[in-house]
Amino acid sequence: MNTKHISYILEIAEQKNITKAAEKLYVSQSTLSQCLANLESELGTPLFYRHSKELSPTPAGLCYLEGAKKMLEIKKQVYDTIADMAANQTMDFTIGISSQKGIRVFSKVSALYKENYPNVTFHILEDHSLPMIKMLTSGKLDMALLAVDDTGRIPTAYELLLDEELFLAIPDMPSFHAYFNDKGLLWNALSQAPFILSPKGTIIRELEETMCSAHQIKPHIICEISSKSAVISMLTEGVGISLMPRSSIKKIDGIRYFSISPQLYRRHVIAYTKKKTPEPEKEAFIQLIKENYIFE
Repeated sequence: MNTKHISYILEIAEQKNITKAAEKLYVSQSTLSQCLANLESELGTPLFYRHSKELSPTPAGLCYLEGAKKMLEIKKQVYDTIADMAANQTMDFTIGISSQKGIRVFSKVSALYKENYPNVTFHILEDHSLPMIKMLTSGKLDMALLAVDDTGRIPTAYELLLDEELFLAIPDMPSFHAYFNDKGLLWNALSQAPFILSPKGTIIRELEETMCSAHQIKPHIICEISSKSAVISMLTEGVGISLMPRSSIKKIDGIRYFSISPQLYRRHVIAYTKKKTPEPEKEAFIQLIKENYIFE
């Protein structure tokens, strides 16, 4: 809404002099004189009496000035209302999270993020990494905290957060002592061990199969389960052995953890749909995730 010429006329009325008004407005006297002349020509009547030293409004001028002030007031009200609407505008982020590590970091980051972006609403979907990648590709997710064995699986933009080693967890009970000694794991014996595996179609299950294939183990599967807290409980009860990410390890009596040869890792990333002009709100969230995605 361009109200520049209205402001010019109001300043002429205030200063009662075109030269002084031009100085206040930082425009040339000729510009101001032309503006007034054009307006009076459009209205078909003068707005000011020209006295020797000053200008004073005509009845038509008084009418115009009253209306002009109301117009500026209306403009301010409209602009203020729109500014308030913009400030309170909400934004939704749909974020996929595939690991317990990701959930813990999100819980911390979301509180920090809300301090500066209170009008952002998060919609969280929890699933395994492979379905998350498909949802990200199809546009159903804005971002995803993923743990993958190979970042080449991710077709969108992503930021690497950290590499996490996986360990073989074995109950420290007499019935399991045949599978390890002071030097480490006894791979030949492990072919007879009861295994607690992750469900098929998950990244950790693929890593478990990679481990077993590398050591020619055909696992005796006792249970397939995703929850690592449940796996910890099963380990303490001596149900079986399991592959555990570092972030899920609980240092409690009754469980031994062994590094695998060759070592196994999964890569934690934040993947996101990349637009030509990324939203600053999304960039701020990604930066907070990068700063806080650490092992504690």
